[in-house]
Amino acid sequence: METGKAIALINRLKVLHRNGDWLYALEQYQELRSGLSDVQASMPEELDDLRWKIADDIQKVREIEDEVNRAHYERKAPTNILQIDGILNDIQQNLEMLLRIDIYAL
Repeated sequence: METGKAIALINRLKVLHRNGDWLYALEQYQELRSGLSDVQASMPEELDDLRWKIADDIQKVREIEDEVNRAHYERKAPTNILQIDGILNDIQQNLEMLLRIDIYAL
């Protein structure tokens, strides 16, 4: 998955959260984690600091998925939706930073 598609998926997840469509959101977290892994693997060594941020972001998505899954089994919505969307915003910011970097200038 390319960086732009990962950003689009994050935006889709935020809409799903606002609409309370948690079951469909659960299906999307794995795709996001996989996409972030692809992005991380394609990054040059010169971007090591950002690669570590993306690795941390992958773990954060896993934690979000676990929280949403737990709430689903308890038949309720997650209690910290604003925090979840804040984490997604931070991940999106890291991806947007990557888009602004001219890899050919490294």
